[in-house]
Amino acid sequence: MQRIPSSFRKWLVFAVGTVMLIIGLAMVILPGPAVLMIPAALAVLATEFSFAQRWLGHARRGLSTASYRRRDSAVERHRSRNG
Repeated sequence: MQRIPSSFRKWLVFAVGTVMLIIGLAMVILPGPAVLMIPAALAVLATEFSFAQRWLGHARRGLSTASYRRRDSAVERHRSRNG
């Protein structure tokens, strides 16, 4: 994408990332992999926009925290069953 003028590239990234983000947000309600689509859309947008980099960082931390909580609750369930 080096040969594409930067202003056109920025608009292209914005358009593709925004469409992906809208589809991902729709997948929160509709069936589909919203958990994959929204971070992918943010990753596309983050190539050109700093706000998307910040949002992607928040999303990564949130997913990391959620995975630790899920693991911890699974360990607690296992401990409670096995005494």
